[in-house]
Amino acid sequence: MFIERTFTNPTYTTTTVTVTNALTGQVREAVVPSTVMTGPQIHRFLNGAMVQDAFPLLNTVEREFILSGMTVAEQSEVFGNVNKAMTMRFTVVDK
Repeated sequence: MFIERTFTNPTYTTTTVTVTNALTGQVREAVVPSTVMTGPQIHRFLNGAMVQDAFPLLNTVEREFILSGMTVAEQSEVFGNVNKAMTMRFTVVDK
């Protein structure tokens, strides 16, 4: 598997999501509020639930970040049909 994800919850009000691309070595991290991503949802995702079923409160670009680590700009470049008005509700940083 080329994409690795870790979910850590140091404060119980947020979850830190780290997405690593093993091919490129790129590591990105986002701190997601627990109001849109909960522990039980993460558990369902890690146990095989599809991202849209596990995280119903995330929008499509946020879900794609979880899957691939891509920013909105990268998603638009790759998929070409990303709604330019859609944004992530959390900041993604390169590590």
